[in-house]
Amino acid sequence: MIGVLASAALVVAAELAFAKAGDCNGPVRQGAARSDRDCDRATPTAAEAAASAEASRSAAIAASAKRRAERADYQLLYIYPDEASYRKLRAADLEIVIGHLRQAMVRLDELRVKRKRLDEKAEFYKGKPLPPDLQLDMDQSEAAFTASAYVFGGLEKDVAYIVAKYERPRARLEKLWAGAPLGSMGLYDPGEAASAAK
Repeated sequence: MIGVLASAALVVAAELAFAKAGDCNGPVRQGAARSDRDCDRATPTAAEAAASAEASRSAAIAASAKRRAERADYQLLYIYPDEASYRKLRAADLEIVIGHLRQAMVRLDELRVKRKRLDEKAEFYKGKPLPPDLQLDMDQSEAAFTASAYVFGGLEKDVAYIVAKYERPRARLEKLWAGAPLGSMGLYDPGEAASAAK
């Protein structure tokens, strides 16, 4: 009797060991264990592992890009919560440049009045060398007009910068004001927006 029980125990133990080994340390499914070859296939190949790692990396990059897009949209809305605030800020920036432009125009008018007087004096010396003091005044007048031209060139660039600054995000802001979800339009690239507007 003890021998029969011992034999039965050995058979059960052997079957359990076979099942455990055959199923790669997993439970036996549908009464059949997987072979060693099946277990080898269950382990990812180097190519599969690389593909899985690349997929994880791509997902992480996409998630990071979405967070950056959401943050950029949030910052845009923080600065320009609505069209009224957008217009107010743009007008304030332009008003600063317009103030400088007014000053430059006053200075230019002064230079023109002074130059007219110098030209009238120079009329008396047509065909003759100008007196040293008059020549010096004429040279200084030319230098002042050249400097004035640089000032107007700089102001023109300032205006162009402000116009571009507010035009670049305009289309995106209109969608955000209309209720578009943050980050739904992808990453905000002011350079690309400016190119598209040309």
